[in-house]
Amino acid sequence: MEFQSPCWPLRPSEIQSINDFEPSYLSALDEIYHPSWVARKLTRIHLLRTQFERLWPQGHPCKLILVTGTNGKGSHSVALEHFLSQRHQVGSWTGPHVFDYAERIRIAGEAISHREIAEIYWEKLRPIQESHIRQGKNQVLSFAELGILMSLIAFEQHKLDWAVMEVGAGGRYAPLMALPFVACVLTNVGQDHPKTLGVSWWQRCLEKAAVARSGVPFFSGVTGEGAPFVERIVNDQKGKLLTTNEHIVRQFRSWGLEPEYKCQNLALAAQVACHFDPELKIDNETVLSVPEPPARFQWIAPNIVIDVAHNADKMTALAQRIQLECKGRPLHLLIGISRRRSATDVLLPLLKLKPQSVMITSASYAGVDPLCIQAELKQCQVQVDVEQDASKAFLMMKERVPLSAVLVLAGSAYMIDQALNENLYVRETNASYGRRLGDPSQP
Repeated sequence: MEFQSPCWPLRPSEIQSINDFEPSYLSALDEIYHPSWVARKLTRIHLLRTQFERLWPQGHPCKLILVTGTNGKGSHSVALEHFLSQRHQVGSWTGPHVFDYAERIRIAGEAISHREIAEIYWEKLRPIQESHIRQGKNQVLSFAELGILMSLIAFEQHKLDWAVMEVGAGGRYAPLMALPFVACVLTNVGQDHPKTLGVSWWQRCLEKAAVARSGVPFFSGVTGEGAPFVERIVNDQKGKLLTTNEHIVRQFRSWGLEPEYKCQNLALAAQVACHFDPELKIDNETVLSVPEPPARFQWIAPNIVIDVAHNADKMTALAQRIQLECKGRPLHLLIGISRRRSATDVLLPLLKLKPQSVMITSASYAGVDPLCIQAELKQCQVQVDVEQDASKAFLMMKERVPLSAVLVLAGSAYMIDQALNENLYVRETNASYGRRLGDPSQP
């Protein structure tokens, strides 16, 4: 289980007045209450900004767009890249990867090559690391910082016009805050990472919307009761707020785009792209040809779907997609969970679909012990099988599930990797992430 508040988290309906919500004051209190944590984050941002300015003293030649949010960031980034690529050279930096680190950096719609990753690291990044080592151990670039610089170097080498860069988690203290952006995008605000982002919806809203910058367009897909609070945060940051264009949403609906969350997400991506290039042609064919990132409701066989849904909101969306596309076929689940999430909270949307069988397996990096998940679900009167080895678990379920039914793998990208990755060298490397630190749950 992740951090639990001693108080019940505030819901939007419990906020009496928008005037009581003071973003600048609340942010100041947060930093006053957590000075050491904030100092560490700001130190990392300063380090990356300093390195960025050394590499590109005149600014990066590529125009950068930041994407944050709880859910849909990866799909939004790929869609935005797809729309802009009609008339421009475009790339993206997203995460996490499912099977291969190279998935994180895309150039013209394709993952960067292993050769290029190796060349950039050994020729560009390793010398930077060595120079930082001489300055002290706290100056070493982190996993995220190395990846961000690698993507920026690749974007420059490929002479790209635009690049979309996805925040890993959170927003205002993310490493990407070190970079200059021509626009910021907030897909939505949902539930995840309560320990660092807050247990109440308004705390997560503040964490993500505060990426807004003075004079920079800020595109928000947040609707409902949360929208006025996003507006207040963006205005406090002096950003230029642009909300989802409902005309585009209605147009996409008329083309049969489903489910609704996907329609909203792609409409926001189209709005961002057309804001910077009104000459773009966003028609039915263009929208329906938007590629999905790996393991986003991806059919890998006629009766097998993989999806990286790993929190309650994403599982709710996954359940909607299953109902929409599987049309009543019997459901079987193979689940792995990471980062001390509550199995009950995460899996409830899928369990409501009454699966015929559920198997729990390991998720490698930061994975929750399958036996602990089994014990938690047993308290909820849910019976599950356990197989620690994800690849064996997949083979067992694949044999069990007939073609007339559907097997869904979900809960953790790390589990999907361990179950399906055909490159055994990369698979084992992925599973061993963090091993040199002694505690694989701490990157």
